[in-house]
Amino acid sequence: MRLTKPGYETTERSVVIEAASDAQLNLTLQPVLGIVNLQVTPAGASLVVDGQAQATASSRLELTAAPHIISIELAGYQSQQIKVTPQPGLPQQFVVELLTEAEAKLASIAPTTTTAIGQVLTLIQPGAFAMGANRREPGRRANEIEKQVQLRRFYYLGTHEVTNAQYQQFDNLHDSGMLGRALLTGSDRPVVNVAWEDAVAFCNWLSQQQGLASAYELIDNHWQAVTPMNTGYRLPTEAEWIWASRYAAGPKPTRFPWGDAMPPVAIEANYADESAKTMVADVLTGYTDHFRGTAPVGSFPANPAGLFDMAGNVSEWMHDYYAQNEPTAVLVDPSGPISGERHVIKGSNYTHGRFSELRWTFRDFGQSPRPDVGFRISRYVE
Repeated sequence: MRLTKPGYETTERSVVIEAASDAQLNLTLQPVLGIVNLQVTPAGASLVVDGQAQATASSRLELTAAPHIISIELAGYQSQQIKVTPQPGLPQQFVVELLTEAEAKLASIAPTTTTAIGQVLTLIQPGAFAMGANRREPGRRANEIEKQVQLRRFYYLGTHEVTNAQYQQFDNLHDSGMLGRALLTGSDRPVVNVAWEDAVAFCNWLSQQQGLASAYELIDNHWQAVTPMNTGYRLPTEAEWIWASRYAAGPKPTRFPWGDAMPPVAIEANYADESAKTMVADVLTGYTDHFRGTAPVGSFPANPAGLFDMAGNVSEWMHDYYAQNEPTAVLVDPSGPISGERHVIKGSNYTHGRFSELRWTFRDFGQSPRPDVGFRISRYVE
């Protein structure tokens, strides 16, 4: 007779049983053991092997040479499981670093996503910050009201501004035109001279290309965001844009994209340079970025979040209706008023050369198409 069991030595016995009799045989199988070493961080995690709790998660385990499931658990962290078959004489080493629930969520999200027409969007992790400027800020305007904001939803933001070529896949008759002698129609230049409603319609069209729900709906001949806001393509909210641009480098934002003092110390964006003297009233004296009008998107270095042209090139339509309300509490994932006549515009552009408008907190607004205003797209991850 032969007895076998995974993880134990095979045992054989010869048994003679007389006719019409019973026999009882007690056998003990000898385990075949292997060593599994675990190094777990952070300290304090609990260990469960095949459903049985163990004393510590960072330890030397002596297990039978059969398949086992090892679970490492710690409150506030994502649990991990290891499937292992120990081998006699061959110790196995596992180094396990548990991720917090927030870290695990971030690790599960793709760092970029691509639209049906080839636009790349970059993942932005949410956070808390202050938008606006205090009353003592040089160059501050009355509409730059300080607000405390908490972003909680992960979102994707266009790595580049929408180009003429991309927009013309939606509207092949669109012409971005000229400003002075500067031609704005290059295929790789950001699209301009589009109304907020045109940008919103483009976002809905783009969502439809990928089978996503439209982020906007037409109610009483006015575009409004679908409530609650879904994962369709849309314009970034003012808070999302500020967080991804001004706070990308850390918790202490600078006054200007390049630092805290005028003028720029290097050629780092498309502002109103010396070549724009015949086109705009105020230019950056001594600054030459080699573009009188718009520049091809991505012509200058990206910001720390990997986004191009968050400063310079063209200003951008925001999702929000424009208002000057002074909130009394922290704003959570704010998207602006639910109605209005004008919309927020953020970011400096190729016609800007003055101290006030080159600051991160400069806040513009509008209603009609302009040759210095374009847009980039955004969408929630979930």
